[in-house]
Amino acid sequence: MKTLGYCSPLIPPEWIAAHGFKPRWLPWTREPGLIVIRPGRGLCPFAGQVADAVRVGVEVDAIVLTTTCDQMRRIAGLVEHEATLPVFLANIPVTWETETSGNFYLDELQRLGRWLVALGGTAPTNSQLVSLWHRYEEARRALLAIRDRMSAKQFTEAILALRSGDLATPSPENQFKKLSEEEENSSEKLLAGEGNQSEKLPSATCRTRQEGRGAGGEGGQFGIPLAILGGPLVPQDFDLFDLVEAVGGRVVLDATDAGPRTLPAAVDRHRMDEDPLAALADAYFTTIPDVFRRPNDALYRWLAAEIDACGIRGILFRRYVWCDLWHAELFRLKQWSSVPLLEIDVVGAEGSARCRTSGRLEAFLEMLR
Repeated sequence: MKTLGYCSPLIPPEWIAAHGFKPRWLPWTREPGLIVIRPGRGLCPFAGQVADAVRVGVEVDAIVLTTTCDQMRRIAGLVEHEATLPVFLANIPVTWETETSGNFYLDELQRLGRWLVALGGTAPTNSQLVSLWHRYEEARRALLAIRDRMSAKQFTEAILALRSGDLATPSPENQFKKLSEEEENSSEKLLAGEGNQSEKLPSATCRTRQEGRGAGGEGGQFGIPLAILGGPLVPQDFDLFDLVEAVGGRVVLDATDAGPRTLPAAVDRHRMDEDPLAALADAYFTTIPDVFRRPNDALYRWLAAEIDACGIRGILFRRYVWCDLWHAELFRLKQWSSVPLLEIDVVGAEGSARCRTSGRLEAFLEMLR
């Protein structure tokens, strides 16, 4: 089976799998030996790692990129030229509230389908697409059902695994056991005089989001509940979750492109039976809030609801230096947000970045206490 790499939540993995390809989310990988190349000047670290994953580590037969940002357009030409891989650049409309925009997105999915067939895939029947949609929808429902029993980091990692075709629901019990063992080992080190109190793992990671409103939510035993907001994450960026916990906080909401914000809404089953591709296109194109949308008010509505549901007391606004879309949104977010916001700008492979970020996080959490 051929593998198709992609890195946009607006490309349905069901549509990829329906053509006989295995979807592979990029650059998400924990594979040993993957070389991470320092991004060039003006190149987004996420875009750079997508290119690097294709060039030096991850086996894919083709790649799909989107026009949601200038960096992805740039990478499309770079990957096609340097990696000699077939590249499909999907045009995603910025406006989304009109029938014309929806039809344009649907046409792009159909164009992608014809491209996959030309690469050796098979055009799916309606029943095959419906069957695959049911499998992915059940996996998403099962994952959402245990969201409150997982940490934000675990939930995001599970989403990324699902986007790579892993439809098995993770066991929160096993994850909790693993975290408890890590906590016990950390406590033993502290009792032995190794490390310091700020390095101790929180007493329970798999807590419901509502528990963030309790004693832990006020900076007690569970840490101050925070949200991370911004664009896509690369594997190294997940260290930020651990760094937040090390200084007394807790990420209870991942509002980046990798988190639950970019999951599609449920599709009406009757409509799916009548016209499965149109129903799939509508679910992905009209229900996923994003910063590049015009208007992007849906992003703020989603964020407001999640801030309230999770008891968020502060937002970590994480952006790449070259990400103009998120940078332009910073002022509006500061004016809009009902909770304090800390900007964390990321350059890439910068040796002093962790120390600088740690110091800023400590000061931010001290202000929230």
